[in-house]
Amino acid sequence: MSTTLSCMIWFLIFITRSSLTNGYIELILDGNDGNEATDYLDFSITTNRLQLQLTQLDDNADLEFSVEAGVFERESQSSQIATLTYKWNTHSGRNNILSLYDTSEFEQCDETKTEMLKSIPSKVTVDLNTDYLVEIKGGEQGTFSSASTVPCPAVWTSFTSNRAKVTKMKLKLVDDDDGYTLENIYTIEYRIITACNPGQYLDAREGSCTDCETDHYGAGVWLESCTKCPEAKGVEAGKGTKESDCTWKPCEAGQRLNQAIGCEDCPADHWSASGNTAASCTVCTSGKEVGAGLGKGAGDCNWKDCSSGQYLDQATGCKNCLADHWSAGGQVAQCTQCPAEKGVSAGAGTSEADCTWKPCEAGQHLDQTNGCENCPPDHWSAAGNEATTCTACAAEKGVGAGLGKQAGDCTWKDCSGGQYLDQATGCKNCLADHWSAGGQVAQCTQCPSNKGVAAGAGASEADCTWTIQQVVLTTRQLQADARCANVCRMFN
Repeated sequence: MSTTLSCMIWFLIFITRSSLTNGYIELILDGNDGNEATDYLDFSITTNRLQLQLTQLDDNADLEFSVEAGVFERESQSSQIATLTYKWNTHSGRNNILSLYDTSEFEQCDETKTEMLKSIPSKVTVDLNTDYLVEIKGGEQGTFSSASTVPCPAVWTSFTSNRAKVTKMKLKLVDDDDGYTLENIYTIEYRIITACNPGQYLDAREGSCTDCETDHYGAGVWLESCTKCPEAKGVEAGKGTKESDCTWKPCEAGQRLNQAIGCEDCPADHWSASGNTAASCTVCTSGKEVGAGLGKGAGDCNWKDCSSGQYLDQATGCKNCLADHWSAGGQVAQCTQCPAEKGVSAGAGTSEADCTWKPCEAGQHLDQTNGCENCPPDHWSAAGNEATTCTACAAEKGVGAGLGKQAGDCTWKDCSGGQYLDQATGCKNCLADHWSAGGQVAQCTQCPSNKGVAAGAGASEADCTWTIQQVVLTTRQLQADARCANVCRMFN
């Protein structure tokens, strides 16, 4: 390309057609004379890229056409910094050219990389903020700052020192072949794309920025896709700019969030609702339980099995069995009553075998086969007796069967005839000349006058007999009585 051609003043007589859905605008020649350009287009080398789309409409003919991209410091031809020209020539023996012309040096630097020049590409991306400047479809990039800078270092040095000043761009489609109408062979379209913000990606088809979808992140700029967050991590759409923005997703019900490994099951006897992001789960009510990871609500916590000697109250949990009741534990709703006359302390009855005979009432002893029985005669026992025997009354004392409830219930037995009862020591013989029918008399009865009986031998008054002195006295009295009777008759 000649210096004169590159430096010519471009007049705006550029016509645009309706843009396609992907944001491209068609470059159209006016009269096919190749001297038309776009208006000044806003362009920043740090935030914009130029994209060209070349679509073949008919079989290739002998073509010679190019797209020139001029960059400027402002809307003035005199502020032009450089021109990047991509020229395609399909005539036999001709070569394609990709060149950078610097207006300060008035010198041109050509790309020499074969892959960039061997054919007409379907897509070209121009990034003036890079060393390669141009990339064609398939990811093939130019080499302006390496191989091509050796013969023209001044061009590259001048361009790179001034390119930060670029604010405007003009595009020109040039058709140098009069034999064919270019628009019948190729459609050339352009669009200027803008670097995306972090959390976005460049939709290559639409040429616009789109938020990264949910659970994806991206650094933006020119990335054409976002990266999926690690497994079980996520981020809101458009909010993920780097992997660290991906946080653990809320856990499912029955789980807690471990920041090191993600969601894990709640431990046994704990629960959590869906969406838990805490490092812990809620503990079940005291006395309730649930398997690890199975507690998804408070209602999943069930009462633990009760211990033996307890029953389950659904409102408050395990409670001790009442006295005289037993339970094997578990989930039983009530305890079993001990057999009649057997009992066990509250909460101590784990089976029927724990039910033992209750302590006996006063006046009873415990028969292990039949339970409580009355004490035999002349025996006593206090309340609570658990022995198989009762206590014998003191000697010569007695009490009826089952009536002896304390030692005081044992009373002296009836004394024999000829005895009286001394409450302190028991039965004693009547003194001589005294008699007693026995029983509970406190003293003996004296025999009639002149009668007597041996000590302890008088069981009734009949046992009292006349003494010898009394017999003699009686005879004399009888004799006196007889004499008196005779005298009395004399006087009569």
